[in-house]
Amino acid sequence: SRCSSNLSLLPSILNTNMMDEDQTGQMLGGDGDSQVLSPASLRQRRLAAFENKVGAKNPETKKNTCPDESMSYSNIQDPSRHNDDEDLRTALAMSLEEANDGTTRKRRQPKATSQKNEIDPSSVVNLCDSDDDEIPYNKSPDREKASRTTERVQRKTSGEKAASQNLTQATSKRTSNKPYSFSIATYNIWFGPPHPLKRMKAISDALVGESSSVGNDLPLFVGLQEVTPELSQVLFPLLESQGYQNICQDLTSIGYGCAISIQNGCTMIGSGFVPYKTTVMGRGIVWVLAKLKESNREVLFTTTHLESFMRDYPSRGQTYDGVKEREEQIKQLEQFCEDCIEKRPSVDMAIITGDLNWDDERKRSAGADKPLLSLLGDGWCDAWKETRPTQEGYTYDSKESQMLKGNLRRRFDRCLFLSRKPKEIDIKQTNLIGKEPIPGIQWKKDPHPLARNQQVSFVPVLPSDHFGLVAKIRIATNT
Repeated sequence: SRCSSNLSLLPSILNTNMMDEDQTGQMLGGDGDSQVLSPASLRQRRLAAFENKVGAKNPETKKNTCPDESMSYSNIQDPSRHNDDEDLRTALAMSLEEANDGTTRKRRQPKATSQKNEIDPSSVVNLCDSDDDEIPYNKSPDREKASRTTERVQRKTSGEKAASQNLTQATSKRTSNKPYSFSIATYNIWFGPPHPLKRMKAISDALVGESSSVGNDLPLFVGLQEVTPELSQVLFPLLESQGYQNICQDLTSIGYGCAISIQNGCTMIGSGFVPYKTTVMGRGIVWVLAKLKESNREVLFTTTHLESFMRDYPSRGQTYDGVKEREEQIKQLEQFCEDCIEKRPSVDMAIITGDLNWDDERKRSAGADKPLLSLLGDGWCDAWKETRPTQEGYTYDSKESQMLKGNLRRRFDRCLFLSRKPKEIDIKQTNLIGKEPIPGIQWKKDPHPLARNQQVSFVPVLPSDHFGLVAKIRIATNT
């Protein structure tokens, strides 16, 4: 019969075995011994409920109820009132047991069905119908009318969903087509000793001041390096007062690390920390995936602190240059960014920022590292090189910094970009910030043990031993 074919679908939907009478008794609220109903009683209650469901008038039966008062057939049919999938399966199994008189029936092989929380109410009614020959499945005019109404509602709902999706796609396309400008920054804030409170305040002020000089809001993303627990307790609240939220790696095991500050107007999709496979200094990648402020574009922003130079390591008199480690680290970071762009089509670009400790631009000799862009794949660009190709751009400058007073000059800090559509990206401007001393304070600087002059000196204090780097980007209209 039609009813038989509908009931045969139950095992595939419920994914459960048939219950015995003791189990049925427990489900009805009893202990399985005192309240187990006989097959005849079960059938009588099932028949009464079924007649109510198909519209038959039976004055002796309470309308729309099954043996458990808390679980009516109307509840089973309403996914919004009965969202728990396991309870729904239990209710359906109970209905089957009520119709079962203890005999074994042949059932057809179930058809493939989808186990979703939202089950079509009309399907649930059909599945609950008995397969006894005594209750033939006769499709009444009311049921046919209800079926036609359900089909019309489903067609209307599908049409509305399609129209909504088309509108969303069109709106998204219009939003993504609109040119959009924003700025980013990277700053090694230095874990050095002098005047941490005033230095962190100066770094916050430098970011605010730079936003007015580039004619834009505050940088949407700021990559920070050499963040210590003590410095974070000062700097993070200052940045939060400027509308940032802060994401920082765990600093308990290594003492200092990296962090990202992101403007609250951006929609953060995900963030995290990925340790490098090769490092003796606990270095890694802090990343955030976000939708840009007032835009539909997604950006992967990363910051890092690649392996540093160390004297007297691994033993006294030796120098650890970290060249091999830096090369492996930048390749791991590149792969991380490219994988994100490849696997997530909505990401427009990936950005690498940080203190890369890269030494490839000496004037009089070859640097310790290979040219950085030669190690990266096609499409990567250096923001400083794009905007100021003839200028050195030293972010660690012992000659210019009144606090350092030395000879080491390197462009350690960099901003690198990889765009899905390079022709749409225009790096408009780059600037160095934090180059001026903080008024009214000095640092009593002890001489380096290897320095010829061992006199103590008093020097001005800058926000950091590094300068900050800010880049302004414009995403042009899609072509």
